[in-house]
Amino acid sequence: MNHIREYSPYLMLFVFASAVAVFYSKLPGLLAFHEMYQFFLLTSTYFIEKISVAGGLSDYIAEFIVQFFYHPKLGALLLALLYTAQSASIYILIKSNTDEWYMRLLKMCLSLTPAILVIAFMSDENMMVSYPVALTLALCAVPLLKHYIRSVVSLVLIVAIASPLLYMMLGPVAIVSIVISIATNEKVEQKLLSVSGFLLYFVLLIVVLSRTFFVQYPSESLFIGVGYYRQPTSFPSQLYFIPLYIIAVLLSDKLFRIVKKTIIPYLFVVIIVLGTIAITGISKTYESEKYTAMQYISMVRQAQWQEIIELSKREAPRSELSKQCVMLALAKCGQLGEQMFKYNLNRVEDIFDTFKMDCVSATPSAEVAYHLALINTCFRYYFDSQEAIPNGNKSAHMTMRMAECLMVNGKYDAARKYIERLKHTIYYSDWAEEASASLSDEKIDINPVWGEMRRLRFKTENFFFYPQLDTELGLLAIESEGRNTLAWDYFCATMLLKGDLQKFVGIYHYASEMFHQRHIPLHYQEAILLFWSFGHSNTDGLPYPVSQEVVARLTHFINKIKQNQNYWKNVPASYWTYYMSIQQRNQHQGNTGTTPEQRGNEREG
Repeated sequence: MNHIREYSPYLMLFVFASAVAVFYSKLPGLLAFHEMYQFFLLTSTYFIEKISVAGGLSDYIAEFIVQFFYHPKLGALLLALLYTAQSASIYILIKSNTDEWYMRLLKMCLSLTPAILVIAFMSDENMMVSYPVALTLALCAVPLLKHYIRSVVSLVLIVAIASPLLYMMLGPVAIVSIVISIATNEKVEQKLLSVSGFLLYFVLLIVVLSRTFFVQYPSESLFIGVGYYRQPTSFPSQLYFIPLYIIAVLLSDKLFRIVKKTIIPYLFVVIIVLGTIAITGISKTYESEKYTAMQYISMVRQAQWQEIIELSKREAPRSELSKQCVMLALAKCGQLGEQMFKYNLNRVEDIFDTFKMDCVSATPSAEVAYHLALINTCFRYYFDSQEAIPNGNKSAHMTMRMAECLMVNGKYDAARKYIERLKHTIYYSDWAEEASASLSDEKIDINPVWGEMRRLRFKTENFFFYPQLDTELGLLAIESEGRNTLAWDYFCATMLLKGDLQKFVGIYHYASEMFHQRHIPLHYQEAILLFWSFGHSNTDGLPYPVSQEVVARLTHFINKIKQNQNYWKNVPASYWTYYMSIQQRNQHQGNTGTTPEQRGNEREG
């Protein structure tokens, strides 16, 4: 029993680490998101470039860690170790050798609270891993600073030298190291005066740096943190709240001195209640469609098509990003024409979106373009997306895709520049070596992926206009002489989503023979029968082999609609329910819709 009491704080720390690892393993999309929007290079030049910025060392270490998020389970383990190190550092600073077991346990509970807050705030995907790394390093520096602060002279020297060094390495959270080193050092008298003097010196230091070495950064970012948040013009309150909270925790020694043994049980009850609330709050914070979308995008990158379909059955996609990923998976598995309208689609953008000027929205569309063999569109989507990353980072995944596009187009010199950079990474270096050895027409032509894409792409210079997406996909499919079945599926899906049944039915018979499509997919049958019903009372003379079951269902559907115009809203999803929804939408919009000019032009060629 005594051994259990003795090691109970460490047991609690182990339980916390395990819980964090399991928690993040359930969020593979978030970890993959962080990995996708950085390009960590194992070169001395990159290291010097990183540490030349305020907080550069913490940024460099964080990016080194994040590159391992390529494997989400490994990333979850690394984050668990990081938050455990942060909590252990606080515990070491506030524990005392004379503490009773219950006091040590109480202090461990308090030591875990900053990490829990950081985990909650990291639900914002723009919070960078640099932030918890900087906090942990700042806490680790406290014992070293306290060791060398032994007098007023040493205090002045240490503060004068350590402040700029720590600021350059860690950023503004370096304030935690200095304040705690002064405030908890028994050899320092007039602690309040010393802390006040340091804070004044620290502010003047940042002002001087902002006017000399870092004129390119807004003054606010130098005070709040250059690399802590992906959006350089946004400064969430948690960036300065958590350091203040950590300082308060580390200065809580007087609180523990007045704690009486008789009220310990009540304190534990309060901690348990607050812990339960915190855990519940974190769980709710991370329950959002954006994390599902991140997971879908990550699975698309890994070409986990069947896994995407299985996930969609458990968590129905709600955003355009998620729907695009699911539709691509269905198309790759040959199920687009059978399943697509079961996913509450609303418009063409749910399968292939136009470019939006941010680093996230175009990712699924770029992947769709890549698999369709719209090579130039994929390159442009990814190039513009990479340039739109707010903090100026690059993306290894986007760079790899752009290199592939250049290789397929035969632009080997340009591709080589991208490939050479990828050779200095861990997870993309093998791919880069393979690509480097394939930079010739002969090797590309025999490659099962790149060679096939070269054969399926547009053979002539062609301008790709997004408002005419259906026409462009039709041309891409037909030009391949029946080989680009994915483009054919997307052409059919686009026609159905636009509700242009006349154009769809008019071209289907000719093109389906080219693609040797003996079986007509379910949704295509529903669309063909619906169009036929506009001018015929029965299926006599219908030149398509449709299922009698589908004929019976349409007859039943039409009879019910005649009795109740809103019947379609309460029946299982089909193309008929979708068609009714777009008719209703057009009525509400005055049948105007969105013009091609409003959507903007996209270009391929």
